[in-house]
Amino acid sequence: MQYSDDAPGEDFYDDLKNTGFLTIGTTPGSWRGRPRTIIVLGAQRSGTSMVAGALHHLGVFLGDDFHSPVFEDLRMGAAIKGGSWKTVREVIGDYDGRHEVWGYKRPVFFYQTRGLGLYGKLTKPLHQVRSVAIHNFLRFHQQLRSPLYVVTFKDVFSIANRNRISMDENIQVEMARAIKAYRWILSIINRLSPDALLVSAEKAVDRKDQFLETLIDYCGLEPSSSQQAAALDFIVRDSRSYLINTKSGISTGQLDVVTRHSIQGWARYKNHEEVATVALFINDVEVGRTQANRFRSDLQGQVHSKGTCGFEFSTFDASLLGEGSVVRARVVDDSIDIANSPLEFSVPSDSL
Repeated sequence: MQYSDDAPGEDFYDDLKNTGFLTIGTTPGSWRGRPRTIIVLGAQRSGTSMVAGALHHLGVFLGDDFHSPVFEDLRMGAAIKGGSWKTVREVIGDYDGRHEVWGYKRPVFFYQTRGLGLYGKLTKPLHQVRSVAIHNFLRFHQQLRSPLYVVTFKDVFSIANRNRISMDENIQVEMARAIKAYRWILSIINRLSPDALLVSAEKAVDRKDQFLETLIDYCGLEPSSSQQAAALDFIVRDSRSYLINTKSGISTGQLDVVTRHSIQGWARYKNHEEVATVALFINDVEVGRTQANRFRSDLQGQVHSKGTCGFEFSTFDASLLGEGSVVRARVVDDSIDIANSPLEFSVPSDSL
C-alpha cells in the first residue's frame, strides 16, 4: 500500500495502535439475547482474576461459591478436581437452568488435573492422546452451552516475578511454567478455533474504559450504568486486596486431629498475634470457618505468647466424612494450607 506525502489523519494512526484486545471467531455482540457461557482462561497470574471480577461487577453469575479477589467458583473446581464427569455435568446443567448467561474462571484449565481423562469414552486410545489435559478441556468444552472464551496474556517475566514475590517461587522455574501454560493454551485455540477475546492484561488496565467496552460488546452484555461504574472502579493496577489475599506464607499452623466429631489444630499469623480465621474444606468444598483463639498450653510461649491460637470444628456435617475424604484447613487470607494439610480421613476399624 502506498501513501501520499500528505500528513496522514488520526484514523491512520489509530489503525496502527495496539489496543491489546482482539476478537477471533464470533462477531462481537452476536450472542446478545442468547444463552451462553463465558469462560475466562489464562496462565496463573495473567489477569484472569481481573477479567472475572469485571464480569462479576457487570452482572455475570460466576458460580455458587466464588470469593473475591480470585473469583473462582469452588463448587465447579471441586467437581473438576474430584474427577467425575457426572458431577461436572450436574453443575453445568444447574447453572444453565438458572442463568441465561454465566461464567467460570480457571487459570490453566485442567492443567495438571488428574482423573477426568480416565472417565468416559476417549475419542482415541489413551496412548494416542497427546495430552490428557487437552482431552479433558475438549470434553469440558463439549458440555458447555455456546461457550465464549476470554483469554488473558501477560509477559512471562511479570507472571514469574509475581509468583516469586507472592509464593517465594524460583524465577526461572516460574518463567518456564508460564511458557508451558501458554503452549497449552495455544494448543487449545488451534484445535478448537473458538469464539474468543484475546486480552493483554497490562493494556486492559491502562485502557480500562476501552477494555470494558470491548468485553461488554463481545459478551453481548447489557449492564446498568452503576454496574459499569463498579466494574471500572474494580480494575486497578496492583490491587491491594489481590496482593494481600494471594500471598502465601503469611500464616503458620498445623492440622492435628481429624475425627467424625472434631477437627482440631492451631493457626496464627507469622508477623503478629491478631486472631486468625481458619477455613475448613472437605473434598475441596468449604464447610465452615472458625477463629483460632482457643488456649493450648503446649503452644504457650513456644508458638504463641499466650497460647491462644488453637481451633476446633465440632458442628460440621459428619456425613461428609467418608473413607478417603480429603480434609484441608488454611487461614482464610492465605493461599496455602497449614502444615499437615491435607489429611485423608480413614474410618476407624471399630466403625466398619
